[in-house]
Amino acid sequence: MAPAQVARVEFVAEDWRGGYFQADGGIYGRPWVAVYGALSDFPRAALSFSLDTAPSGAATIGITGMDDELGTLNPVAVEVNGERVYEGPSPFANWDGTAQGVTAAWTTVPLTIPSGVLSAGPNEITLANLSPVASFNAPPYVLLAGAVLEIPGGAAPQAPEAPSVPIVPSSSSATFTAEDWQGGFYRGDDVYYGRPWTALYGADSEYPQAALTFRLDTVTGDSAVLTVAGLDDERNESNPITINVNGQNAFEGPSPFLNWDGVGNGEDAAWTQVEITIPAELLRSGRNQIVIANRSPGANFSAPPYVLLSDATLRVPGSEVTPVTRDGARGNRNNVAPSTSGDDDESDDGAQGDG
Repeated sequence: MAPAQVARVEFVAEDWRGGYFQADGGIYGRPWVAVYGALSDFPRAALSFSLDTAPSGAATIGITGMDDELGTLNPVAVEVNGERVYEGPSPFANWDGTAQGVTAAWTTVPLTIPSGVLSAGPNEITLANLSPVASFNAPPYVLLAGAVLEIPGGAAPQAPEAPSVPIVPSSSSATFTAEDWQGGFYRGDDVYYGRPWTALYGADSEYPQAALTFRLDTVTGDSAVLTVAGLDDERNESNPITINVNGQNAFEGPSPFLNWDGVGNGEDAAWTQVEITIPAELLRSGRNQIVIANRSPGANFSAPPYVLLSDATLRVPGSEVTPVTRDGARGNRNNVAPSTSGDDDESDDGAQGDG
């Protein structure tokens, strides 16, 4: 008898769409996608792929993941093409909470996909966190890394589909709006500070950083230039910030943006246009991510320390730049912040300290 044919396709962390993606391995030792609580902006993540024919039998997906540090496992569900194939406690081991996870015990768990669930053409495998919480940057969460899909019967999988959400045509220059900064606190009107903005609060807050994501068709030897409009808070000192490109440090030091003068609602605030040079060796063909983080200690919200980001332009000589956005990939997409105790107004502005 001839051995049964088995087709195999490998996925990496950035192939999971819909979760909160981090490209560097500074925390948890590798790139990962976080799936937060069921009421959060990132409650699920999905892998998409196509098959030339339907499999002849059951398939297997081996997913590498890790549960949070709370000790109890998150309830999760796995669906394939809308059909639930698993529901129960997360099969991944808990993180032990030590050393920023650089030696974390990632677990690879095989799950069986019953015969008849996969089909010829497009397919999707989704993992959802069912914990009824609206968390971000804190438990409950499930982290996902790579995955391996094995399919019997010679059904040839095609490469994972790239995110199909470019917001402008490809060119050597790309423009981003305040809303494109993913992970910070976004406000879409101009009631405060005269324009839409995304806030980066203290390093221990729910919104310590924000990211721009884009794709490059190729990388040349020329440096790129990121031009960002920003505003520091109303304190006299500038916040310390870092700028990472694909997990590598491109800048560390005081915020280059001017401080807000604290007058009125900031309608005449002195937004600063700052040019940041990105060395060519930090860029790569395919998906790239630029992350700006506020390093001021604090778990604050709607008060200093904060840095505000608005529009940005990225120029990469000799390369086509395509901006990428993902549904639900922003820390807070509302026009107003949640109300907080002790405020007289019905809603908070999200950044202003004393105004």
